[in-house]
Amino acid sequence: MQFRFQKFRTRLFLAFLSITIISLVLALTSVGYYARGSKLTSVTIEMEEVFVDILKVLRYEHDFFYYETRNPQFFKTKESAFQLKHDSLIQVVRQKLYRLLDMPLVRLLDLDEVYVKDYIKRIIYELESYERSFLLLADLSYRRGFKDYGLIGHMRNKIHRVEQLNYGINRADMLMLRRHEKDYIIRKDELYAGKLEILCNQLIQSLRLDHQLEKVQREEVIQLLQAYLTDFNSLKKLEKQIGLSNHEGVNAQMRAHADRTATLMEEFLSQIDQKIQALKVYQNNTLWLIIALAILLSLILSYFLARKITSPILELSAFIKDTVKEGFHPSSKKAPLVSGSSDEIGELTGHFNHMLGEIQARMQENLEKNEELALQNEELSAINTQIQESENRLSRLNHVKDRILAIISHDLRSPLATVKGFMHIIDDNAEAFTSKEIQNFARQNQKSLFRVIDLLDNLLQWSLSQTGELDFKPQGLDPSEVIRTNIDLYEKSASNKQITLHAKVISEAQVYADPNMLDYILRNLIANAIKFSHPNSEIWIKAQEAEEDWINFSVMDEGVGIGKEEISKILFEGEHHTSRGTGNEKGTGFGLLLVKSFIEKHGGTLKFESEEGKGTTVNFRLQKMSVPELK
Repeated sequence: MQFRFQKFRTRLFLAFLSITIISLVLALTSVGYYARGSKLTSVTIEMEEVFVDILKVLRYEHDFFYYETRNPQFFKTKESAFQLKHDSLIQVVRQKLYRLLDMPLVRLLDLDEVYVKDYIKRIIYELESYERSFLLLADLSYRRGFKDYGLIGHMRNKIHRVEQLNYGINRADMLMLRRHEKDYIIRKDELYAGKLEILCNQLIQSLRLDHQLEKVQREEVIQLLQAYLTDFNSLKKLEKQIGLSNHEGVNAQMRAHADRTATLMEEFLSQIDQKIQALKVYQNNTLWLIIALAILLSLILSYFLARKITSPILELSAFIKDTVKEGFHPSSKKAPLVSGSSDEIGELTGHFNHMLGEIQARMQENLEKNEELALQNEELSAINTQIQESENRLSRLNHVKDRILAIISHDLRSPLATVKGFMHIIDDNAEAFTSKEIQNFARQNQKSLFRVIDLLDNLLQWSLSQTGELDFKPQGLDPSEVIRTNIDLYEKSASNKQITLHAKVISEAQVYADPNMLDYILRNLIANAIKFSHPNSEIWIKAQEAEEDWINFSVMDEGVGIGKEEISKILFEGEHHTSRGTGNEKGTGFGLLLVKSFIEKHGGTLKFESEEGKGTTVNFRLQKMSVPELK
């Protein structure tokens, strides 16, 4: 059998229609099963609610007899919140059970209607019997009483009256009588009841024989004891009717009805649940069978229709894929696709062939223009690179020039002016000065010249570092040796201020650093520490391994310290900052800037810990020899 469709949209519509019909049948079947399952769920929930309500009823019953029979307020008003809840919930359960008789449970589960109604009626009968037993037991408990109420109250009033009269009965007999009464009420044991009756009769008999009492007094006490014994016997009968234990009397009947009600309801729920589970299994199996048939039918229809629909589309898709793979390049000699159909796919194929021709023509034009632009872009890129490099270098050189001019005009001019002044004084008044004064002038000039030389050296180093022309040749160095060498350079300078230099190295690893830069860093930090330390103090230069691949260096002094604002000024490259030491020493203002620059060149960090008046610790860290790659 062969289907022929003139239009592609007709084929596509038929495919979607087939899948839609199958999906609709499956959905309707699922909805039907879901609706039935929902009804079963609602029925199950209602039955479980009935069972839970029955358990609540039993709980209210327990609370009533446990709390209210010991509550004087109940015997005073005969009103109980537990009894009200109990009676109200009993009515609700009864209504639900009667409603279960008319619900569609039988039709839903295909149950025997007579069997279901008989079961529910049995539950209702047991529940109503339980209710009658409860009401009777509640009334008997009320009549029995508690403390000063009911039969117990009447009985105790009489015996209290006897105690108050205190005629002819000794204290021990009265206490024994009350003890037998209490033991019977608590333990419900006939033995104590018999002891009470015997003792009470003995007391009555002894009163009759006691002629020391007046007749009126004797008769009054005897009548009270007889009334007390009568009330006690009535209490015994009432207790037997109530039930001395859970297996006797009204209490036993109530318990039996309650247990049968709960058992019947539980059995009924179990049977219904089994039936529901069986029905769910049947529904699930049926639904899965329908789903399997629907999937199989969908696969067969999809395969058949897909071949009819997608054959020309796949042919066009393969042609487009090959064309895209070749990049629509004009050099491609791919022949146009010829479609064997006259539907929309055939029209699409013709349009694609036309579009392909247009794209190849435009691409040919673009290729020619792109070649010209590429040559121009290469030339412009090379020119831009040169211009940018020149601008960067000029910017750096201009910055260095400005700083150098500012320093020459300020810091370099001042010491030279001092030297010039001293020389002029000596030249004009040479004969007026002693040799010692001339020698002092020479020392002052020497200090000024040394400061100029130091400033020029730092200025040279700084300018080279700023322009990027300073050689950087890191290598493995022994921290202990480097520190010792630089301490030796400053031993004399430190001893002149009575300052002791110490070295402490806790590391066997080598540091990876440029030797000249590391020497400069340590020399500058040691010189600064000496400069700002007080006489008779100590300076510690330490090195120890840190976490990962670093070695920490520190220079610690006990000098004047540095404030936080001053630290930020020292390390700010836009400012030229200097201050005098404890011996009025004058610095160049470039030392710490170069130190910071050299440390960062190594990939390390510089950190100050200082407190004014207590000293300063300068910390910096450099990489170990095991990490040779630095920026």
